[in-house]
Amino acid sequence: MRDDERKDDCGRKPGTPDVPNKVAAANTYYNRAVAHEKEGEFDAAIFCYKKAIGLNPRFFEAYNDMGVVKYLKGNHIGAAIAFHKAIELNPQFAEALNNRGKVRSLMNNDADALSDFVDALKLRPDYPEALINHAIILEKLECYNTAFREYDKAIIIDPAYPEAYLHRGKLNSRLGDLPGALQDYDKAIKLDPEYSEAFFYRGKLHEKLGNPVRALEDYNEAILFNVEFAEAYSYRGLLKWKQGNRSDARDDLDLSLFFNPKCAHAINSLGWIKYLEEDYNGAKEEFDKAIKLYPEFTEAFNNRGLLNIKLQRYELALSDFTSAKLLNQESPKYAYNCGIALKHMGEWAFALENFDVAIALDRQNFEAYYNRALVKNEIGETVEAIADLDEAIKLNPQFAQAYYERGMLLMDNHKFTDALSDLQKTQELGHGSPTLAASIESCRRQTLEPQNAEAYFDRSLARNRLGETAGAISDLNETINLNPQFAQAYYHRALFKSKNIDVLSEPLLAEVMADLDTAIRLYPEYSDAYYKRGMLLIDNHKFTDALSDLQKTQELGHGSPTLAASIESCRKQIIQQAPQITITHSGGRHRSSVFTFVRPGAVPPAL
Repeated sequence: MRDDERKDDCGRKPGTPDVPNKVAAANTYYNRAVAHEKEGEFDAAIFCYKKAIGLNPRFFEAYNDMGVVKYLKGNHIGAAIAFHKAIELNPQFAEALNNRGKVRSLMNNDADALSDFVDALKLRPDYPEALINHAIILEKLECYNTAFREYDKAIIIDPAYPEAYLHRGKLNSRLGDLPGALQDYDKAIKLDPEYSEAFFYRGKLHEKLGNPVRALEDYNEAILFNVEFAEAYSYRGLLKWKQGNRSDARDDLDLSLFFNPKCAHAINSLGWIKYLEEDYNGAKEEFDKAIKLYPEFTEAFNNRGLLNIKLQRYELALSDFTSAKLLNQESPKYAYNCGIALKHMGEWAFALENFDVAIALDRQNFEAYYNRALVKNEIGETVEAIADLDEAIKLNPQFAQAYYERGMLLMDNHKFTDALSDLQKTQELGHGSPTLAASIESCRRQTLEPQNAEAYFDRSLARNRLGETAGAISDLNETINLNPQFAQAYYHRALFKSKNIDVLSEPLLAEVMADLDTAIRLYPEYSDAYYKRGMLLIDNHKFTDALSDLQKTQELGHGSPTLAASIESCRKQIIQQAPQITITHSGGRHRSSVFTFVRPGAVPPAL
């Protein structure tokens, strides 16, 4: 951060005091300050810089270097004031502009920081540190291409500048170019074999690449060359915990917080360990603390959201996952976790939206396909649900739960041979569903029934999708002839007969209702059939019977988004259709009121 044109023993050029006898005294104090700074004696260094400035009030280099020491002490405001004074005394002082920009950036004053870096580069276009700092601000503004160009310029100007490779590597990692990031970290370490920060970031990258051994080696090196590297202890501690080395993991987290009590990563990691140990109150305290220290800490929000899911506090979980997603919209896991919370809340449409986003960001996320399938099944999109389960199994052939869910869906759709295969695979993978054995036995019995019925049924669905409604109904007729117990055939025949017809004729309505009655008789839990029959009864103004069917539909967990509104509509219609009676009050006046007559043996409608 210093002016490398200075001519003293640290390469700094002293100012030029007006009085000759003060020049030597000011320079003496200046050189003492430099020596104290080298020894880490920051308070003594600041004292000597102030003495130098007292002897030469226009000693702008001393202001700049005092700002450096204050920055190293963590006094960012004091550092900014010192750099500002140096610039005031010498507006052409590129180093002070760069330094003030860096401190302003740390104080989240990015606009002014950007202006300082631009001004520094106007004065010195070949200034590598200003190029890097400029690029870091551009990254925060998501100007990634321009940031890359600045890093490249810095490397061209000084190919032996390890910081340029480190920061370009971090940007490569952020944008998903992991091999490029690894090359940059390797180069930075080659140029500076004791570059602890480069070892640290390479360790994080190795962990991301699934190489924990190499990651641990790099964290060790980072700590070796900087024994107070709090974040390196924190990452190493969490990695050790994952490897089962719990005692050493705790020691590392303690060291991290010893060197930096405000290390948000260590606090979050401690919270996650407490969560795994089922100390949920302690975990929440740590996550809250990490978020308070670092309000943009996506992982702390995500972890607190997972805790809320565990505690069945789904709305709070959704709030946390949404905060994480807004902070990092490029990460699929936050959208996925939003979908999980919404699924628990029964918000099917919003859950689907989030699973769609998660899958768009990561096509290999088999769990997102699986959970999207469950939601699609809830809203009656069975075919689409099976397609998502197909994809989940393709991505993870050992995914027992996906085989189980697909098997049950196939069984519900009377595809017993395929269902049996899936359920047997589920059993082979060790899935522990208590209904699995019974479902397998049921499939075995069903496969002994005529297979042609299922073939006709499948073809009817295909014909219907192609718009061949008459052919689809014909296939369903044959299905029923071959297997009169095929409940779905009756339901779909009713569905296809009423397709695209606004008002059913009385004979056709009778046929459709008869099919729905039969489907329900054969399968009393057939929610789709109850729903269809209820909606037809509404169309024919039979609101009491319709209400009964729709309430049964709701009881069975049917996911239609219009169900609640239809139930409420039925209730209103029943009230409006209730008979009116006239009450005569004293004075001969009449008042009309609406009552429901209760006749002997009758049950009043539910309101």
